[in-house]
Amino acid sequence: MSPRATKWLTVCLGLSLLCGLAIVHWAPLPDFDAQQHRAEIPAERPSLGREVSQTFTSEHDGLTAVEVQFAVYDADEPAAGGDGEIVLHLTDLTDNREIASQLLSVSAIAPDSRYRLQFDPQPNSAGRSYRMSIQATSAKPARATVWATSSDSYAGGEMAVGGQPAVGDIVFQAFYDYGPLALARDLAQRISTGAAPFAVALCLLFLPGMAIERWLLRGLDLAAAAGLWVGLSVAVAPVLLLLVTVAGGALSATTTVGILLLAAALAIASIVPRGRLPGGIGRGIGLASVAPSGEAEGQPTNPVSPAISG
Repeated sequence: MSPRATKWLTVCLGLSLLCGLAIVHWAPLPDFDAQQHRAEIPAERPSLGREVSQTFTSEHDGLTAVEVQFAVYDADEPAAGGDGEIVLHLTDLTDNREIASQLLSVSAIAPDSRYRLQFDPQPNSAGRSYRMSIQATSAKPARATVWATSSDSYAGGEMAVGGQPAVGDIVFQAFYDYGPLALARDLAQRISTGAAPFAVALCLLFLPGMAIERWLLRGLDLAAAAGLWVGLSVAVAPVLLLLVTVAGGALSATTTVGILLLAAALAIASIVPRGRLPGGIGRGIGLASVAPSGEAEGQPTNPVSPAISG
């Protein structure tokens, strides 16, 4: 592949990647530090003026949804309670600001169903405390509530009934928005904190194969050579590390860096023009030409004289 074609291929791939990042649908990700999934007992049924609530702490910026799981009593049960509506509220406890609310008809809630209250991503939600409230519009307890645990199981918040702390925690799951900007920010942070291991891994992916290709093959265009470097490195690097352990060595950062330095030295030596390194290093692998004895001693050789007849 010519350098011009390589350049245009790189540009096209970059533009395709940017377009893909722009149009892809980035689904919210679950916040695994703001969740509780043990469903043991139904929480107390809410009624007008007596709500069930759960506080939690968001561990990520971009909080965008909270999901709860409903427990519904059959309508023909004597203690089923009233229908009416259930109201979900989410409040930011830092400034007591209501973020979102949703009205749900009790008759439309299926048993054990999950409902996700969605809202605009909160840009600075990491470390902030929130309260998810479940209220009812009927005077008597509603026949729908949320599932909960019989003991405290979530350390980042607490359940309350009627404004008073209660034993247990409701079933909930928080979600946060994760888009291209968040991805770029996380990649930059991870690279900055792990630049040295990343550089070593990148060199281990290329240098051993590059050394082999430069000494044995040569003449390949850049795209083909780079692909060969990766393939050879993947095949050879584990074997080199295994040989180190067989020889009694230990796998460590020093061992890995030593292998990389050796591969880099071999690759550089193969690039240096002939005669620049002592001892003929850098000439590549090939068959040495056999010179006549006279040339070896610095004397000219005479051509073979024709035979003289008679």
